[in-house]
Formats: sequence, structure tokens, C-alpha cells
Amino acid sequence: MATYTFDLAKASDESQLRQLLRETPMKGEISVVFAREPDYFHATRIEGEDYRILTARQGSELVGMGSVSTFDAYINQSKKKIGYLSQLRVRREYQGDIRLLSGGYKKMRDLIAELDVPCAMTTIVEDNFRVRDLLTSHRLGLPYYSRVGKMITYSVFLKQPFYKRHTHRFQYQIERASRQDADEIVAFLNTHGKEKLFYPVYTKARLESDLLSRGLSWDSFYMARKQGQLVGVTAIWDQSAFKQTMIHSYHGKIKRIKPVYNMLSTVTGLPALPEEGKAFSYLYVSHTAVKDNDDTVFDDLFAFIYGAFTDKPYDFIMVGFSEQDPLIRIPEKYRHIKYPSILYLVHWDEPDEPIRDARLSRQIPYLEIARL
Repeated sequence: MATYTFDLAKASDESQLRQLLRETPMKGEISVVFAREPDYFHATRIEGEDYRILTARQGSELVGMGSVSTFDAYINQSKKKIGYLSQLRVRREYQGDIRLLSGGYKKMRDLIAELDVPCAMTTIVEDNFRVRDLLTSHRLGLPYYSRVGKMITYSVFLKQPFYKRHTHRFQYQIERASRQDADEIVAFLNTHGKEKLFYPVYTKARLESDLLSRGLSWDSFYMARKQGQLVGVTAIWDQSAFKQTMIHSYHGKIKRIKPVYNMLSTVTGLPALPEEGKAFSYLYVSHTAVKDNDDTVFDDLFAFIYGAFTDKPYDFIMVGFSEQDPLIRIPEKYRHIKYPSILYLVHWDEPDEPIRDARLSRQIPYLEIARL
């Protein structure tokens, strides 16, 4: 009978953590790895102000891991500290051992208590039914998974076929930000972002932090104005220097048609499929806030960004919203692939005030997919 030891990750574990990510792909006709090269901790640090990474070992072998981070967010317009659970990985040959899972969650409960948060958010891919059924079963010491809603992540194709070009008529003045706009941007994000559930609390220091906002700068932001008044903000975040989606392997029909597909990609405008071991090139849309959640404002912001990056060496723009959010209509207008997931609040005890507030809230949930 296998025995496991659970401990916090140390700096000396860094290369093993990256290796575990590479060896636990998301399966499919295109199996992908969510890599964090060249340093696992660079990507982890952007997830929140504080974090813990839990490792599970059998003897000296790293067989599983998971992380929890904390950040300040708005719940019914009030500032609350909340956690986020992510990076759950189990080596394939150990995935059927419920004792590994229950032991890990028992330790994770202690870490969440140590971080002084009442609950943690997490997401599970909607069609991953086996994992959803297991984790939400509340068996063998597993926590409660209280459903909040469905989130949709879009991979919007940046390349277009030669015979079709996206056109757009702008209603607002769109401009790229600079450091002199910092105070106005921070004030706007908090004033209008707090209208959504779990919108992060932003400060100038956080947005300028090399750890929390690695790869982001003030000129990553775009601003929409109407008659000089700021009405919308969003940002483009290139995280390829520390976080990647890499091809692990191709299977089935995709493997057979890949050569022809790539040959025709310049005509179809679809992104070419990388070789195994190589990464897709993409950007995140992040830090989105719009006055009155007016989708016409975000329509202009997204169209401006799309036009600015169409001829750049990127395959996709990644953007995500709750299925309840009117802004979701904008990425739907472009050619895309979408990935539904379910947003949960994870907690071991009966709901206390922050959890009850979130579950009863009529606010639209917000999830910063660039920080996942």
C-alpha cells in the first residue's frame, strides 16, 4: 500500500514541478501541456499576493501537486480576501488512488486556514465529467464545491483568410495608455470593476509589481473615451516569457490531417498546428472594466486591439467572461474556439458570510483568466 507525504514546495523543487506539468497533459486529439517555463514560480507569483504550493510524494518521487493563492476581491462591492485553488496535477499512474486525493485536500484545508481565507475559488472544465463528479461528491473528506456559474474562455483567431477582413465602425475614441494614465486607470478599474462578483481590487503598486504583474506595463492598457470621459479599460498581456500552452502530442484524425491542414492555413486563416513540444502563440485580454457594462464600449476596445495585433506573430487572443455577462457577445462575433468551465467556491465548513454573500449575489461573476 502506497504511503504519501505532503509538504510545501521549496525552491529546490522547481525543476520537478515543471517536469510534472510537462508529464500531465490535458488529453484529446490535440493533447496539450500548460507549461511554466523557464521557472515555475514566475507564473505562480502572478496568481495572488500570497500563495502556497503543496507537493505529494511517494518516497522521493513527486506524484502530485496543487496550489492556493490569495487576493483581495469585491463581493457585493465590499472588499474581501479570497483564495484561488489551481494547478491540481497527479501523475497518471496515481490518479486512481483516492487516498492521495483525500490526503492532499486535508493538507490543503490547513493551508487555506493558515492563509486566513474562508473559501477558495476554482474552475473545472465543463466536459471533464469524471473529475467534476469526483471532486464535487463531498466524499472521503473532500470539501464542498458550491457552484457559482459557468465561465466561457474564447480563443479568438487573429489570422484571417485573404478573402475576409474584419471591419468595424468605432463609436468611441480608443487610445493606448501610458504611465501618466496610471491613477485614472486604477480608479476606474475599482469603481466599475466592483460591480462584478470577485473582481480583483487593484492598486497602483500591484499593477507595477514585477512579481504580481510580470510582463504587464501601463502601455499594455487601452482606454475608451467618450467626449473626453473615460468609459472603458482593458489590457493585453503577453505571458509567453513564463507561461505557455504547448503541444504534447497529436492523435486520431488530427494527426492524419495535420500536414494538409497546415499547408492550407494561409488560405483559411486558421492558425497552423505547431510541432510536438512547441507552443501556441497567444495574448490574454485582462483587466477589463466598462462603465455600466456597456458592450458597445468593449466592442470598440476589442476591435481596436484585434486590428492592432492581426499582423503580429500571434495565433490567438484569449478572452473570458461569465455566460451571464453581456460583454460575452463581443468575442462571439469573431472566429473562435470556446472552452466552457464551471466556477466553484470550495469550502469545508458550512457557508459563512462571504460564501453566503457570493452564492446569493445577483452580480455577474468575473474571473481574470490571465492569472489562472
